[in-house]
Amino acid sequence: MSSVITVAIPSIAPRTTLLARALASVATQNNPAVAVSIAFDTAREGAPATRDRALAGVTTTWVAFLDDDDEMNPEHLQALMMHAETTGADLVYPWYDVVGGMDPFPQWEHDAWCDSAPHQVPVTFLARTDAIRAVGGFSYDWDASQGSDPGVDSGGNRAGEDYRLILRLARGGVKIVHLDQRTWKWHHDSGNTSGLPSRWSAS
Repeated sequence: MSSVITVAIPSIAPRTTLLARALASVATQNNPAVAVSIAFDTAREGAPATRDRALAGVTTTWVAFLDDDDEMNPEHLQALMMHAETTGADLVYPWYDVVGGMDPFPQWEHDAWCDSAPHQVPVTFLARTDAIRAVGGFSYDWDASQGSDPGVDSGGNRAGEDYRLILRLARGGVKIVHLDQRTWKWHHDSGNTSGLPSRWSAS
């Protein structure tokens, strides 16, 4: 299986050690990425704009997002790419092991994706680059004035830029598929800078 994947990583300066750990996990993939696109938030632009700048550097068919304080297991890219090829998916999201905390979304770990009942999808997914760009990326309908925590709805979904992206993709007919396999590590022990509710202490 030939790799056509770029890993896109947003980062901030205080996380150089964590970024090195994330990059080490990318380097040890069974199905290596052909490139890594890193965008540094040096002007306090926030996660949506920084993710979009990382996305702007992607020239491959597929993009795999990874936050700078998380890690891919060695099988992560291979498993997601194989599942995309098998199912014809435009976006594949796996599950994860939480390090230093508890899973905020245990109710969805084993559920197949359903467009009519969307839910939070952690941003460490694999997707067709063009599909993400076609719906405006992460910044399209994100209002920075909402502050760092726009809240959580009754279903447990955080109304952040990543969830809004997923909703736009689902409405646009993008085929989203869940891989019921834990293929990455979601670190909740790295400090909370992403705007998730503080009780999660997540990346």
